[in-house]
Amino acid sequence: NKVPYSTTNNLNNWYKPNIVFVSKTAVETLGSSWNNITGLLGAITLGSTTSKVKIEVSVVGHADDDSAIRILRDGTAIGVGDAAGSRNRVLTANWLNGGASQVAAHSAFWVDSPGSTTASYVIQAFTLSGSFYINRSIQDPDSTGGQRGVSTLLLTELNQ
Repeated sequence: NKVPYSTTNNLNNWYKPNIVFVSKTAVETLGSSWNNITGLLGAITLGSTTSKVKIEVSVVGHADDDSAIRILRDGTAIGVGDAAGSRNRVLTANWLNGGASQVAAHSAFWVDSPGSTTASYVIQAFTLSGSFYINRSIQDPDSTGGQRGVSTLLLTELNQ
């Protein structure tokens, strides 16, 4: 529970937010279809079954074709669009129409209600064909025009 003021002035009694932060600086090449991004996952223990989790994700990279990301909670996709035919259900999608030495970021957030005191989240990436290059461009040139990035996942408990 939040304790905004302590009559004993003991800082240990102040509310401490429950935060999990994960960063991925390594490059990775994923094939077409949905794939887990290695290392871009996190688990959080919540103070209550009514707590919510704010999920902030940023995946940097470039893909050979249309690309998208989604969040899985305990193996189930969350925060995705409605089902309609054979369309992919995604959190966010991107098509980088630029040079093969550039990177872009898929950035999004979602507020989840896991209904439990524990929740595990995994970030998945998708490309229609070819490869999805995490934290790097397609060509990945060793020059000042080449770009590398960092992908991140932030989980924050929102108390009820």
